[in-house]
Amino acid sequence: MAGVLGGGRGVGHHRLPVGPLHVDEARSGSLNLYGTGERGFGELDAAILELCTTAAEAALLNARRYLRARRQAAELGQALTTRAVIDQAKGTLMAVHEITADEAFAMPAERSQRENVKLRDLAQRFVTDIIGSGSRADQGR
Repeated sequence: MAGVLGGGRGVGHHRLPVGPLHVDEARSGSLNLYGTGERGFGELDAAILELCTTAAEAALLNARRYLRARRQAAELGQALTTRAVIDQAKGTLMAVHEITADEAFAMPAERSQRENVKLRDLAQRFVTDIIGSGSRADQGR
């Protein structure tokens, strides 16, 4: 196969006009077919090439969509996890300080900015510290 693709001309191989592949705006390519024999390629061969390129385009596009959907699902899962820990921290602050949800969000958000730490990381540390101090208090009883 490498010989056919690398040096098809001059060794008795005939090349069919290229079958273009368009995956999206940033990606395109072509499907090149080579054959042997005197007659080259006919209209039926061109129709088969068009059918093959259409199927290849669909497969490549579906693969890109699948990968994009997996990436988005992972990002959404991370966002849900992040949201949960931020809400836990916010709820704890509301209960302890008897403040509104907006005020409870503003406290760690301002600290996050001041310390240049991601809000989710700050919230996770806060919740972990609260849980840890609660279990230490239970052990002291």
